[in-house]
Amino acid sequence: MPGFWHPPPDMNMDSIDTDAEYTMTQQPHITYPIPEQWCLVFADYPLGEPAMDAIQGPLFFSSKREALIEYLKYLSPRLEQEGGLGEFLDALSDLGMVPKTLVADTSGELLRLAETAELEILEGICAGYDQDRTSEGREVIFLLEAVPPARQPSFPPVTAPLAQYLANDDTSEDGPRVYATFHPQAWQNDNAVGVDPGPTQIDVTPEVLAMDRPYVLAIMDNTHESDGFIHARLAPEWVRDWQGPFYIECKESIEKFFAGTASVDNSTVTG
Repeated sequence: MPGFWHPPPDMNMDSIDTDAEYTMTQQPHITYPIPEQWCLVFADYPLGEPAMDAIQGPLFFSSKREALIEYLKYLSPRLEQEGGLGEFLDALSDLGMVPKTLVADTSGELLRLAETAELEILEGICAGYDQDRTSEGREVIFLLEAVPPARQPSFPPVTAPLAQYLANDDTSEDGPRVYATFHPQAWQNDNAVGVDPGPTQIDVTPEVLAMDRPYVLAIMDNTHESDGFIHARLAPEWVRDWQGPFYIECKESIEKFFAGTASVDNSTVTG
């Protein structure tokens, strides 16, 4: 798929586990709790129109209920404005997708019920909206996936080189930079789907590279080159997955950077 990361032919995909149930006992090197996280992507647009113009997300939530409620905030006003929220729920109850005791005529009533209703009921409403809009000749996208846990970096920490050995490339008033690029993606069934907000460039100093990962994620971005680093720091764990595309691209950038510093070092020594 154009614009998305694809593994190289020689890459062992078995080593990349995206199972959200992966436990810390299976990953003994993880020493911090991995919070639950859910990714939501949705859209409702006329058949034949560009999907990317209508897509909302990816959005991230700390629970499945929060994600479903967010989608209900989107669809319930549309149904209410068309004068059919109550009729819509009645039709779903006739199909057995929601219980007949679920009654709501306004968005506010439905959202209040969603705070305590069983998740299966909320999922039934979302699925019913998909079927209803599709029957009206519209395209509906509704993706809700558990976010795979992140990994610790598997390559050893690097030590910042001395200033006199730094390459001149990518050097600014604030010092040299390592640029790594990652592409945020939404995933479904372990495959990247058609959502890519665009590549984000992360500018990292050698001092940052020498830090341990938890500390790096806690620091603020005080650079002027781009706001990429703070976006990466605030990104969900699966975007920072050190065993996935970001790990590979960042590692390649780091190796390229220090290869450049080594060439400067060698020329200094031999010259």
